[in-house]
Amino acid sequence: MPAYSGYAFQNDSDRSATLENLTPVSDPIASTTSTQLKLSGFPNPHLAWIYYKVDALTHFILETKLTSPSISGQPIVTRTGDITSSATHPNWNHEPTVDMRNAPNSFGISSSDPIEAFGRDTDVGGEAARIACVLGVTDGTPLVSSNSTPFRVDFSQTYTGFSASVQDTWSNQDLSSLTTTASIPDVPVRVVGARLNDSGGVAFRLVYPRGSSLRPTFIANNSHCDQTPNLNFNSLGRSYLAVSEEPSIDILSFDNSTASDLTLYLQRA
Repeated sequence: MPAYSGYAFQNDSDRSATLENLTPVSDPIASTTSTQLKLSGFPNPHLAWIYYKVDALTHFILETKLTSPSISGQPIVTRTGDITSSATHPNWNHEPTVDMRNAPNSFGISSSDPIEAFGRDTDVGGEAARIACVLGVTDGTPLVSSNSTPFRVDFSQTYTGFSASVQDTWSNQDLSSLTTTASIPDVPVRVVGARLNDSGGVAFRLVYPRGSSLRPTFIANNSHCDQTPNLNFNSLGRSYLAVSEEPSIDILSFDNSTASDLTLYLQRA
């Protein structure tokens, strides 16, 4: 099965319009220091997408940079990024800042190379803002989207009853302990699409049973009025039994928010 996981940087700082290091989010499938992240053990890593987001409308992103020894002379630089949305801004479209899903690129980065992310936001005197950088990493396999291949959906399952997340961490929640809205058979399925509504959410990952270290990653919605990100529909999910092997979910949030609901779109495996 193709390999696909997500990793993140995130911190809160009054950057005074200065480009600063973002802090890697502690991760059981990566090695992290105060400024560096290594994709430890990931086979042949390729960047499929990069997603930057800031937590306040008054602190929009002015500049970002992603670098590693192999690209230190030519880091990946952008001057844009996403922002937390709300119901007062309907039809918000949360999508990657850098989108290479059709042709992921290794940039010569190995699983042992340190990666650093930087961000600069608008200077609002005396105010700090959180910036996140999320990396979607594959083994070179394209993340085919629903724009080019509409995926058959056999079941959908919606989960409610989440606990509050802890900001700046991958907060794990066991789906089997949550309330579901549908009764589906305990057959092999794979996730071909997902949507999480969470007012402070940035991204979320599926944590599969049976010891898999792969954690397919999706972009969170902050409002039920947001569009479902196209990135959240792809063909790289692994199979599991729909009832007796439900995955858990890692949620990365800007604050200690409680997710409203999660919907998984499932296909018979």
